[in-house]
Amino acid sequence: MKKSNLIVVGVFFAAVLFEQQAFADVLLSTARLQFQGIASSSETTLRLDPNASTGLSFSTTASSTTLAIEMSATCRISNAASYDYVDMDILIDGVAMGITAYDTEFCSTTDLPSAGSYLGQNVSAALSTSATVGAGTHTLAVRARIIGSGPYFSQAGISALHINIIR
Repeated sequence: MKKSNLIVVGVFFAAVLFEQQAFADVLLSTARLQFQGIASSSETTLRLDPNASTGLSFSTTASSTTLAIEMSATCRISNAASYDYVDMDILIDGVAMGITAYDTEFCSTTDLPSAGSYLGQNVSAALSTSATVGAGTHTLAVRARIIGSGPYFSQAGISALHINIIR
C-alpha cells in the first residue's frame, strides 16, 4: 500500500474514532457553603444552593439516561452519648439512589472510652452513586438524618456542600 493511501486510511479511522467518543455533560452543578443543622429526631432535607432550595431540577431528553451523581461536604457530629453517625440519601424524584438507599455513614463520632465520651470532628466526605432516569424534568434532593444507638442524640451539621450530576 502506498504511503498516501495509508495516510488517507489513518485519517478516516481517526475521524471515526473521534465521532464515536462520548462526551460528558454536566446537567447540574450546585454548591452551598453555609452551615445547616440536622435535626436529631427526624430526617432533614438539605438546602442545596445559595437560595436555600431543597430541590433542584434538571432535564433529560433520552428515554433512558444513566447519570453519575457526586456529592461532597464538610460534616460534623458531636455531643453524643454513644456512637452516632450521619446517614445521607441522594434522591431523584423522591427516591434514594444506589448505595444511598442503604445506611451510609457519611460522618461519625469518635469513640474515646478513656474519656467516657464520644467526640465529633469536622470531616470532608464524598459520596458517589448512579441513577438511570427517563426523559423529562427531574428533581434532586439530599436527605440527612442522625443514626444513634444511645438514649441521647447528637448534634450534627453539613457545610460546604457541592453536588454534580453528569450524563
